[in-house]
Amino acid sequence: MDSKSGADQFIAALHNLEQGADESGVGAIVDLFADDAELVNTALLLGGETLHGKDGATEFWTQYKKTIGVGKSDFHHITISENTAGLFWKTTVGGGTSQYDGSTLLDFDDSGKIRYFQGYYDTRQLNHAIGVEEK
Repeated sequence: MDSKSGADQFIAALHNLEQGADESGVGAIVDLFADDAELVNTALLLGGETLHGKDGATEFWTQYKKTIGVGKSDFHHITISENTAGLFWKTTVGGGTSQYDGSTLLDFDDSGKIRYFQGYYDTRQLNHAIGVEEK
């Protein structure tokens, strides 16, 4: 599978998860990750954490769904290379009243599974979008 197909599958699974009423879409996005995948984002880095494997992907995407509820990510730029995809997005949450933006790096293994995922965003912007007060 090429990186464009992998990115397209990721975006479709993410939209399914974001627009669902519950966490039932987690399995479909987790299936896109390799058994030895590494996942990290801004919040995890701030806490000194990295998640690994299918269990880490399940934890990550379950928490993502709990955090944003129903939302929608619009991808305005996508860059593709042989084994990677860079996704640039704006996510709308709160019934369309709030947004935050960022980018995601996907690195695919030879079978087309995501072996490395890193999300970049401003945690303050996300907290504002979901109604969490800064301390």
